[in-house]
Amino acid sequence: MDLRHVRLYQQVKQNLAPRVPASGARALLRDHLGLHSTDYLTPYLSLRARVKDFEPAAFFDDLNRLHSAVRLRAFRGTVFIVHRRNIPLILGGLRSFHASVMAQIEKLSRKQGFDLKRAERIILLHLAGRNRMTAGELNKAIIRSLGLEARPGLLPFFLRYLEFKGLVVRTGQKHIDDHVIPYGLLKDWLPEAARRPLEAGEALRRLARSYIRKFGPVCLADLCWWLPVSRTEGRRVVEGLKAELEFFEWNSREYMMDRSDLARLKRFAPPGGVPRVVFLPYEDHFPKAYAVRDWFLPAEAEPLLFQKGVTERGQIRPSIWLDGEAVGRWEMECPGGGGSPTKVKIVGLVRSSRFSKKILAAIEDERRRLEHFLNRKLLPLAEAKEES
Repeated sequence: MDLRHVRLYQQVKQNLAPRVPASGARALLRDHLGLHSTDYLTPYLSLRARVKDFEPAAFFDDLNRLHSAVRLRAFRGTVFIVHRRNIPLILGGLRSFHASVMAQIEKLSRKQGFDLKRAERIILLHLAGRNRMTAGELNKAIIRSLGLEARPGLLPFFLRYLEFKGLVVRTGQKHIDDHVIPYGLLKDWLPEAARRPLEAGEALRRLARSYIRKFGPVCLADLCWWLPVSRTEGRRVVEGLKAELEFFEWNSREYMMDRSDLARLKRFAPPGGVPRVVFLPYEDHFPKAYAVRDWFLPAEAEPLLFQKGVTERGQIRPSIWLDGEAVGRWEMECPGGGGSPTKVKIVGLVRSSRFSKKILAAIEDERRRLEHFLNRKLLPLAEAKEES
Protein backbone atom coordinates (compact mmCIF):
# COMPACT_ATOMS: atom_id res chain seq x y z
CA MET A 1 0.00 0.00 0.00
CA ASP A 2 1.21 3.46 -0.87
CA LEU A 3 2.05 5.62 2.18
CA ARG A 4 0.31 8.70 0.83
CA HIS A 5 -2.83 6.68 0.03
CA VAL A 6 -3.00 5.41 3.65
CA ARG A 7 -2.38 8.90 5.06
CA LEU A 8 -5.20 10.42 3.02
CA TYR A 9 -7.53 7.57 3.96
CA GLN A 10 -6.71 8.10 7.64
CA GLN A 11 -7.58 11.78 7.32
CA VAL A 12 -11.07 10.72 6.25
CA LYS A 13 -11.36 8.11 9.04
CA GLN A 14 -10.22 10.66 11.60
CA ASN A 15 -12.79 13.22 10.36
CA LEU A 16 -10.01 15.66 9.49
CA ALA A 17 -10.97 15.92 5.82
CA PRO A 18 -13.80 16.51 5.49
CA ARG A 19 -14.90 17.64 8.94
CA VAL A 20 -18.28 16.56 10.31
CA PRO A 21 -21.16 19.02 10.80
CA ALA A 22 -21.69 20.44 14.29
CA SER A 23 -24.66 18.12 14.81
CA GLY A 24 -22.30 15.14 14.57
CA ALA A 25 -19.95 16.16 17.41
CA ARG A 26 -21.40 13.74 19.98
CA ALA A 27 -21.34 10.80 17.57
CA LEU A 28 -17.75 11.66 16.69
CA LEU A 29 -16.76 11.62 20.35
CA ARG A 30 -18.25 8.16 20.81
CA ASP A 31 -16.67 6.85 17.59
CA HIS A 32 -13.16 8.09 18.46
CA LEU A 33 -13.31 6.31 21.88
CA GLY A 34 -11.66 9.21 23.70
CA LEU A 35 -10.12 12.68 23.36
CA HIS A 36 -6.76 13.06 25.06
CA SER A 37 -7.12 15.59 27.87
CA THR A 38 -4.02 15.94 30.03
CA ASP A 39 -4.10 19.53 28.82
CA TYR A 40 -7.56 21.04 29.28
CA LEU A 41 -7.61 22.88 25.93
CA THR A 42 -6.60 19.82 23.88
CA PRO A 43 -10.06 18.23 23.47
CA TYR A 44 -11.57 21.55 22.34
CA LEU A 45 -8.87 21.99 19.73
CA SER A 46 -9.12 18.32 18.71
CA LEU A 47 -12.84 18.78 18.05
CA ARG A 48 -12.31 22.10 16.32
CA ALA A 49 -10.03 20.28 13.82
CA ARG A 50 -12.78 17.71 13.12
CA VAL A 51 -16.10 19.55 13.49
CA LYS A 52 -17.25 22.25 11.11
CA ASP A 53 -18.44 25.40 12.91
CA PHE A 54 -17.50 23.81 16.24
CA GLU A 55 -18.96 25.64 19.26
CA PRO A 56 -16.80 25.15 22.36
CA ALA A 57 -19.52 26.52 24.66
CA ALA A 58 -21.85 23.70 23.64
CA PHE A 59 -19.14 21.11 24.29
CA PHE A 60 -18.38 22.68 27.69
CA ASP A 61 -22.04 22.25 28.62
CA ASP A 62 -22.06 18.67 27.33
CA LEU A 63 -19.10 17.91 29.54
CA ASN A 64 -19.94 19.84 32.70
CA ARG A 65 -23.73 20.21 32.83
CA LEU A 66 -25.37 17.55 30.67
CA HIS A 67 -22.61 15.01 31.42
CA SER A 68 -22.93 13.37 28.02
CA ALA A 69 -19.13 13.10 28.25
CA VAL A 70 -16.77 12.88 31.23
CA ARG A 71 -13.08 13.07 32.04
CA LEU A 72 -11.84 9.60 32.88
CA ARG A 73 -8.54 7.84 33.40
CA ALA A 74 -8.50 5.57 30.39
CA PHE A 75 -5.86 4.46 27.89
CA ARG A 76 -2.33 4.21 29.31
CA GLY A 77 -3.82 5.40 32.62
CA THR A 78 -3.95 9.01 31.39
CA VAL A 79 -6.95 11.33 31.32
CA PHE A 80 -9.30 11.28 28.34
CA ILE A 81 -12.71 12.73 27.66
CA VAL A 82 -15.04 9.86 26.77
CA HIS A 83 -18.67 9.57 25.77
CA ARG A 84 -20.68 8.29 28.72
CA ARG A 85 -21.89 5.29 26.69
CA ASN A 86 -18.27 4.13 26.29
CA ILE A 87 -17.53 4.10 30.02
CA PRO A 88 -18.55 0.45 30.71
CA LEU A 89 -16.49 -0.70 27.72
CA ILE A 90 -13.42 1.28 28.76
CA LEU A 91 -13.58 0.39 32.46
CA GLY A 92 -14.16 -3.26 31.66
CA GLY A 93 -11.57 -3.47 28.88
CA LEU A 94 -8.82 -1.87 30.94
CA ARG A 95 -9.53 -3.89 34.07
CA SER A 96 -6.40 -6.01 33.61
CA PHE A 97 -4.21 -2.90 33.31
CA HIS A 98 -5.96 -1.29 36.27
CA ALA A 99 -5.44 -4.45 38.33
CA SER A 100 -1.65 -4.21 38.07
CA VAL A 101 -1.64 -0.51 38.94
CA MET A 102 -4.06 -1.07 41.81
CA ALA A 103 -1.85 -3.86 43.17
CA GLN A 104 1.04 -1.40 43.32
CA ILE A 105 -1.14 1.12 45.18
CA GLU A 106 -2.26 -1.59 47.62
CA LYS A 107 1.39 -2.53 48.25
CA LEU A 108 2.30 1.12 48.87
CA SER A 109 -0.65 1.54 51.25
CA ARG A 110 0.42 -1.46 53.33
CA LYS A 111 3.96 -0.11 53.50
CA GLN A 112 2.70 3.28 54.74
CA GLY A 113 0.08 1.85 57.10
CA PHE A 114 -2.80 3.32 55.09
CA ASP A 115 -6.13 1.51 55.52
CA LEU A 116 -7.50 1.44 51.97
CA LYS A 117 -10.82 -0.20 52.82
CA ARG A 118 -11.59 2.24 55.62
CA ALA A 119 -10.56 5.21 53.47
CA GLU A 120 -12.82 3.94 50.70
CA ARG A 121 -15.80 3.76 53.08
CA ILE A 122 -15.10 7.35 54.18
CA ILE A 123 -15.13 8.56 50.57
CA LEU A 124 -18.35 6.71 49.76
CA LEU A 125 -20.00 8.24 52.80
CA HIS A 126 -18.90 11.80 52.00
CA LEU A 127 -19.97 11.60 48.33
CA ALA A 128 -23.32 9.86 48.86
CA GLY A 129 -26.40 11.51 47.41
CA ARG A 130 -24.72 13.26 44.45
CA ASN A 131 -22.46 15.23 46.76
CA ARG A 132 -19.28 16.57 45.16
CA MET A 133 -15.89 17.22 46.73
CA THR A 134 -12.52 18.25 45.35
CA ALA A 135 -9.41 16.14 45.73
CA GLY A 136 -8.15 18.49 48.42
CA GLU A 137 -11.40 18.25 50.38
CA LEU A 138 -11.43 14.47 50.13
CA ASN A 139 -7.82 14.22 51.26
CA LYS A 140 -8.57 16.40 54.31
CA ALA A 141 -11.60 14.23 55.16
CA ILE A 142 -9.47 11.08 55.03
CA ILE A 143 -6.69 12.57 57.13
CA ARG A 144 -9.20 13.83 59.69
CA SER A 145 -11.12 10.54 59.88
CA LEU A 146 -8.08 8.26 59.98
CA GLY A 147 -6.07 10.48 62.28
CA LEU A 148 -3.22 10.73 59.81
CA GLU A 149 -0.75 13.56 60.00
CA ALA A 150 0.00 13.35 56.27
CA ARG A 151 0.35 10.86 53.46
CA PRO A 152 1.45 13.17 50.61
CA GLY A 153 2.92 10.34 48.55
CA LEU A 154 -0.17 8.14 48.64
CA LEU A 155 -3.32 10.26 48.69
CA PRO A 156 -3.20 11.26 44.99
CA PHE A 157 -2.84 7.58 44.08
CA PHE A 158 -5.81 6.70 46.29
CA LEU A 159 -8.18 8.78 44.16
CA ARG A 160 -6.76 7.09 41.07
CA TYR A 161 -7.40 3.76 42.79
CA LEU A 162 -11.08 4.68 43.26
CA GLU A 163 -11.35 5.80 39.62
CA PHE A 164 -9.91 2.50 38.42
CA LYS A 165 -12.39 0.60 40.61
CA GLY A 166 -15.22 2.46 38.90
CA LEU A 167 -16.39 4.10 42.14
CA VAL A 168 -15.71 7.81 41.59
CA VAL A 169 -15.84 10.09 38.56
CA ARG A 170 -14.86 13.67 37.84
CA THR A 171 -18.06 15.72 37.73
CA GLY A 172 -17.17 18.98 35.99
CA GLN A 173 -15.33 22.28 35.85
CA LYS A 174 -16.27 25.90 36.53
CA HIS A 175 -14.39 27.02 33.43
CA ILE A 176 -12.50 25.26 30.66
CA ASP A 177 -9.05 25.41 32.25
CA ASP A 178 -10.20 24.92 35.85
CA HIS A 179 -7.79 22.48 37.53
CA VAL A 180 -9.93 22.12 40.68
CA ILE A 181 -12.33 19.37 39.62
CA PRO A 182 -14.83 17.87 42.06
CA TYR A 183 -15.45 14.14 42.29
CA GLY A 184 -18.71 12.29 42.74
CA LEU A 185 -19.86 8.68 42.84
CA LEU A 186 -20.10 7.02 39.44
CA LYS A 187 -23.36 5.27 40.41
CA ASP A 188 -24.97 8.63 41.24
CA TRP A 189 -23.76 10.70 38.28
CA LEU A 190 -23.65 8.03 35.54
CA PRO A 191 -25.87 5.22 36.85
CA GLU A 192 -26.07 3.33 33.56
CA ALA A 193 -22.26 3.01 33.53
CA ALA A 194 -22.21 1.57 37.04
CA ARG A 195 -25.13 -0.82 36.38
CA ARG A 196 -23.73 -2.50 33.28
CA PRO A 197 -20.35 -4.03 34.08
CA LEU A 198 -18.84 -6.03 31.25
CA GLU A 199 -16.82 -9.20 31.68
CA ALA A 200 -13.16 -8.15 31.46
CA GLY A 201 -12.10 -10.46 28.62
CA GLU A 202 -15.09 -9.64 26.42
CA ALA A 203 -14.77 -5.92 27.13
CA LEU A 204 -11.07 -5.96 26.21
CA ARG A 205 -11.83 -7.82 22.97
CA ARG A 206 -14.52 -5.31 22.02
CA LEU A 207 -12.31 -2.38 22.95
CA ALA A 208 -9.42 -3.71 20.88
CA ARG A 209 -11.77 -4.30 17.95
CA SER A 210 -13.03 -0.72 18.16
CA TYR A 211 -9.46 0.58 18.27
CA ILE A 212 -8.37 -1.45 15.23
CA ARG A 213 -11.41 -0.30 13.26
CA LYS A 214 -10.85 3.36 14.07
CA PHE A 215 -7.07 3.57 13.85
CA GLY A 216 -6.07 0.70 11.53
CA PRO A 217 -3.76 -0.14 9.95
CA VAL A 218 -2.03 -0.85 13.27
CA CYS A 219 0.67 -3.26 14.37
CA LEU A 220 0.82 -5.24 17.60
CA ALA A 221 3.16 -2.65 19.17
CA ASP A 222 0.51 0.03 18.55
CA LEU A 223 -2.24 -1.97 20.23
CA CYS A 224 -0.08 -2.83 23.25
CA TRP A 225 1.01 0.82 23.62
CA TRP A 226 -2.46 2.29 23.37
CA LEU A 227 -4.31 0.12 25.89
CA PRO A 228 -1.70 -0.72 27.35
CA VAL A 229 -1.26 -4.46 27.68
CA SER A 230 1.71 -6.83 27.52
CA ARG A 231 2.67 -8.29 24.16
CA THR A 232 1.50 -11.69 25.40
CA GLU A 233 -1.92 -10.28 26.27
CA GLY A 234 -2.00 -8.30 23.02
CA ARG A 235 -1.38 -11.44 20.97
CA ARG A 236 -4.12 -13.26 22.88
CA VAL A 237 -6.61 -10.48 22.16
CA VAL A 238 -5.66 -10.36 18.47
CA GLU A 239 -6.04 -14.13 18.24
CA GLY A 240 -9.62 -13.79 19.49
CA LEU A 241 -10.32 -11.28 16.72
CA LYS A 242 -8.56 -13.19 13.95
CA ALA A 243 -11.73 -14.04 12.06
CA GLU A 244 -12.53 -10.32 11.67
CA LEU A 245 -9.04 -9.12 10.70
CA GLU A 246 -6.68 -9.12 7.73
CA PHE A 247 -2.91 -9.32 8.32
CA PHE A 248 -0.34 -8.04 5.84
CA GLU A 249 3.25 -6.83 5.52
CA TRP A 250 3.50 -3.07 5.26
CA ASN A 251 6.09 -0.49 6.22
CA SER A 252 8.51 -3.34 7.10
CA ARG A 253 6.15 -4.76 9.75
CA GLU A 254 3.09 -6.97 10.09
CA TYR A 255 -0.02 -4.82 10.23
CA MET A 256 -3.69 -5.60 10.72
CA MET A 257 -7.01 -4.05 9.77
CA ASP A 258 -10.65 -4.89 10.10
CA ARG A 259 -11.57 -6.69 6.87
CA SER A 260 -14.33 -4.30 5.86
CA ASP A 261 -12.07 -1.34 6.66
CA LEU A 262 -9.29 -2.75 4.49
CA ALA A 263 -11.76 -3.22 1.63
CA ARG A 264 -12.76 0.46 1.95
CA LEU A 265 -9.10 1.48 1.94
CA LYS A 266 -8.51 -0.43 -1.29
CA ARG A 267 -11.53 1.24 -2.92
CA PHE A 268 -10.67 4.69 -1.57
CA ALA A 269 -10.11 7.34 -4.22
CA PRO A 270 -8.48 10.45 -2.72
CA PRO A 271 -10.33 13.59 -3.75
CA GLY A 272 -8.44 16.17 -5.74
CA GLY A 273 -8.30 19.89 -5.15
CA VAL A 274 -6.46 22.01 -2.60
CA PRO A 275 -3.89 20.50 -0.22
CA ARG A 276 -5.40 19.39 3.08
CA VAL A 277 -3.84 21.34 5.94
CA VAL A 278 -4.71 20.53 9.56
CA PHE A 279 -3.46 22.04 12.83
CA LEU A 280 -3.67 19.49 15.66
CA PRO A 281 -3.21 20.41 19.34
CA TYR A 282 -0.72 19.26 21.92
CA GLU A 283 -1.07 15.48 22.42
CA ASP A 284 -4.00 15.03 20.06
CA HIS A 285 -5.41 11.52 20.40
CA PHE A 286 -4.75 10.51 16.78
CA PRO A 287 -0.92 10.59 16.72
CA LYS A 288 -0.91 9.44 20.37
CA ALA A 289 -2.74 6.25 19.35
CA TYR A 290 0.38 4.72 17.77
CA ALA A 291 3.74 3.48 19.04
CA VAL A 292 5.14 3.26 15.49
CA ARG A 293 4.69 6.64 13.83
CA ASP A 294 7.19 6.76 10.99
CA TRP A 295 4.47 6.34 8.36
CA PHE A 296 3.02 9.77 9.21
CA LEU A 297 5.82 11.44 11.18
CA PRO A 298 9.09 11.83 9.22
CA ALA A 299 12.39 11.77 11.11
CA GLU A 300 13.08 15.43 10.29
CA ALA A 301 9.86 16.45 12.08
CA GLU A 302 10.74 14.74 15.37
CA PRO A 303 13.03 17.52 16.69
CA LEU A 304 10.13 19.95 16.20
CA LEU A 305 7.44 17.80 17.83
CA PHE A 306 9.19 16.00 20.70
CA GLN A 307 10.79 17.59 23.73
CA LYS A 308 14.53 17.05 23.81
CA GLY A 309 15.61 14.50 26.39
CA VAL A 310 12.17 12.96 26.84
CA THR A 311 12.29 9.24 26.07
CA GLU A 312 8.58 8.72 26.67
CA ARG A 313 6.60 8.53 23.40
CA GLY A 314 4.20 11.20 24.59
CA GLN A 315 4.36 14.98 24.72
CA ILE A 316 3.69 15.54 21.03
CA ARG A 317 3.80 19.29 20.52
CA PRO A 318 1.07 21.11 18.53
CA SER A 319 1.49 19.85 14.98
CA ILE A 320 0.86 20.96 11.40
CA TRP A 321 -0.25 18.31 8.92
CA LEU A 322 -0.25 18.27 5.14
CA ASP A 323 -2.24 15.54 3.40
CA GLY A 324 -1.97 13.27 6.44
CA GLU A 325 1.74 13.80 7.18
CA ALA A 326 3.15 15.82 10.09
CA VAL A 327 5.25 18.60 8.56
CA GLY A 328 5.59 21.25 11.26
CA ARG A 329 4.76 22.71 14.63
CA TRP A 330 2.68 25.62 15.88
CA GLU A 331 2.37 27.24 19.29
CA MET A 332 0.17 29.79 21.02
CA GLU A 333 1.74 33.07 22.07
CA CYS A 334 -0.34 34.44 24.92
CA PRO A 335 -0.21 38.18 25.69
CA GLY A 336 1.55 39.37 28.80
CA GLY A 337 -1.24 41.80 29.60
CA GLY A 338 -3.16 44.71 28.18
CA GLY A 339 -5.78 42.62 26.43
CA SER A 340 -3.63 41.83 23.39
CA PRO A 341 -4.93 38.91 21.32
CA THR A 342 -3.34 35.47 21.44
CA LYS A 343 -1.19 34.71 18.43
CA VAL A 344 -0.75 31.41 16.62
CA LYS A 345 2.89 31.13 15.61
CA ILE A 346 4.36 28.64 13.14
CA VAL A 347 7.50 27.44 14.91
CA GLY A 348 8.90 25.49 11.99
CA LEU A 349 8.14 23.48 8.85
CA VAL A 350 10.07 20.58 7.37
CA ARG A 351 10.88 20.74 3.66
CA SER A 352 9.28 24.20 3.53
CA SER A 353 11.62 25.25 0.72
CA ARG A 354 9.93 22.62 -1.46
CA PHE A 355 6.38 23.71 -0.63
CA SER A 356 4.55 25.50 -3.38
CA LYS A 357 3.02 28.93 -2.90
CA LYS A 358 -0.38 27.20 -2.89
CA ILE A 359 0.62 24.98 0.06
CA LEU A 360 2.18 27.84 2.01
CA ALA A 361 -0.97 29.91 1.45
CA ALA A 362 -3.15 27.02 2.72
CA ILE A 363 -1.01 26.75 5.87
CA GLU A 364 -1.28 30.49 6.48
CA ASP A 365 -5.06 30.43 5.93
CA GLU A 366 -5.47 27.68 8.53
CA ARG A 367 -3.20 29.52 10.95
CA ARG A 368 -5.44 32.59 10.68
CA ARG A 369 -8.62 30.51 11.16
CA LEU A 370 -7.22 28.84 14.28
CA GLU A 371 -6.09 32.18 15.69
CA HIS A 372 -9.58 33.59 15.09
CA PHE A 373 -11.16 30.57 16.83
CA LEU A 374 -8.93 30.95 19.87
CA ASN A 375 -9.57 34.67 20.30
CA ARG A 376 -13.25 34.80 19.37
CA LYS A 377 -14.61 31.51 20.71
CA LEU A 378 -12.36 29.46 22.99
CA LEU A 379 -10.38 31.85 25.20
CA PRO A 380 -13.31 34.23 25.85
CA LEU A 381 -15.26 31.19 27.07
CA ALA A 382 -12.57 30.56 29.69
CA GLU A 383 -12.72 34.19 30.82
CA ALA A 384 -16.54 34.16 30.93
CA LYS A 385 -16.62 31.02 33.08
CA GLU A 386 -14.08 32.49 35.51
CA GLU A 387 -16.22 35.59 35.97
CA SER A 388 -19.50 33.68 36.48
